[in-house]
Amino acid sequence: PNSATIVRSVLFMDARGEGRKANGALFDISGRPVMSLRPGVNDVSHLASGVYFVRAAPSAVTKVVLPR
Repeated sequence: PNSATIVRSVLFMDARGEGRKANGALFDISGRPVMSLRPGVNDVSHLASGVYFVRAAPSAVTKVVLPR
């Protein structure tokens, strides 16, 4: 089952692990890039509520929900 990560105002990106990129990107529901992500804390409080996707590696995509 695909589950979503609920994020309030900060998205933490872990860069540890074999084969992971140090950076990633956040995409909106239509697939448009919204912001670049870096390891550690990323402030997403300025984004509208909704469903987003984090791509940290070519095959690693995570669904993220920003509720308000």
